[in-house]
Amino acid sequence: MAERGRDLQLLAVLPLGVELPALFDGLAPLVQAWREKPPLAHLLS
Repeated sequence: MAERGRDLQLLAVLPLGVELPALFDGLAPLVQAWREKPPLAHLLS
């Protein structure tokens, strides 16, 4: 579970990619892996 939290923190910097385009390249594998994981909705119940 802590791993998913860390991933979320890293994904939060994506808006900075407009000013730091190299971030997009470096985070692309993380974004793809995040999309393949199940949703976090079960944490709300």
